[in-house]
Amino acid sequence: MAFYTDRYSGNITVQGSSSTYAPDTSNTSTDWYDIETIEVSNTAPRSNVFYSNFNVAANWIRVVNTPDSGNTSTLTKILLRN
Repeated sequence: MAFYTDRYSGNITVQGSSSTYAPDTSNTSTDWYDIETIEVSNTAPRSNVFYSNFNVAANWIRVVNTPDSGNTSTLTKILLRN
């Protein structure tokens, strides 16, 4: 996965689910498990691309974006190659 940011700061968590049917979308749902959490700091250059490689047997993948308080920047794009 590739994450494109514009002076973003916060946490990006990649989650997976092995549910046969569409899992509950709630952030507190037990249908999802964390695959990886990436901490991003806005002290980096203006635009950044962060990547993550992982192997997982999951039927569903989602990304949970948790910006730092006061964050005014954006997570602009996410690319997944499977």
